[in-house]
Amino acid sequence: MIAVAVCIDGALISYSKLPLVLGNNLMFGFVGIGLIIWLASLYDVVRLARPDTVKVREAVKQHFRKGMAHFLSNKLADAEAEFTNVLKLDADDIDARYHLGLTLKAANEVKRARKTFRKCVDLDEEKKWTREIEQELRDLQ
Repeated sequence: MIAVAVCIDGALISYSKLPLVLGNNLMFGFVGIGLIIWLASLYDVVRLARPDTVKVREAVKQHFRKGMAHFLSNKLADAEAEFTNVLKLDADDIDARYHLGLTLKAANEVKRARKTFRKCVDLDEEKKWTREIEQELRDLQ
């Protein structure tokens, strides 16, 4: 058996006497919070390890790479299709949305490009593309 001791207000109290000092409700509260944290962590691990999630992430990467290759080869219609495929799988993918805006701008679809860049501003919580997006919006005016 493992003995656990806790120091409360300078007094050393064994774990078996801890509920008497803290009260049962507080002790159950600590256990409940710990259980909730553990279950939330377990849920994240299971959710991220699911095969369909992994497949979706791989499909997103593939479509994005294809879109970039088409964009750099000036195959704008194909690039637009690939970036759109990424956004069908993950509507919040800021990289795909930004590059879709660049593709639309290069294809002279100014209204759609402007709308896409404005949506980027809303999604860019980490401010990853903010400076570039603002510059693109200025260029489109």
